[in-house]
Amino acid sequence: SSDLFPSHDRLCFPVTIPPTNLVRLGSYALYNIGNLTEIELPNNLTEIAQFSFAHAAANTSRLQYIDLPTGLLTLGNSVFSNNTSLLEITIPDTVISMGTSVLNNTLALTKFRGSIDSPLLANRFFRYFFGGSSATAGGTIPTNLQTVELTAGNTLVASYFQSFTTIQTIFLPTTLTTIGNNACHIVTGK
Repeated sequence: SSDLFPSHDRLCFPVTIPPTNLVRLGSYALYNIGNLTEIELPNNLTEIAQFSFAHAAANTSRLQYIDLPTGLLTLGNSVFSNNTSLLEITIPDTVISMGTSVLNNTLALTKFRGSIDSPLLANRFFRYFFGGSSATAGGTIPTNLQTVELTAGNTLVASYFQSFTTIQTIFLPTTLTTIGNNACHIVTGK
């Protein structure tokens, strides 16, 4: 049960957090709210702490889309873990700090949009978003992920997309100057 929505088990609702002075969404703030269908966050929000939208078990979430604010700087560990209904996400180019497993077990995800330019993400591999411990191991990869749009960045590191067999389309940023070895190895688009 969430302190913010104590009787959430019987409700099905969208949530709008009005443009207030809210700059941080704390750990577990909207944790395990299965009937949350959509949410609008204020633009001045700079941090979403760990497990804020996570679920204790897979197949308990109804949240399909979320627009993260353009001023967002920090995403904590496992923020969207077990959101098995989430279809699309855009991680703003402003994010400079990101925990592990941000999108772990987001099995329905079909589209990802984000930058490879942030200092913390520049030398990571795509599997890191999904709980991976290396370019080819670990994490729970979405089986429906078809489109990835990289919005900014200069270097696509070696093995970045390695073994993502469902990706059909990758949009690269116009700022890209280097594509590393095996960056898209075994991207088959099945």
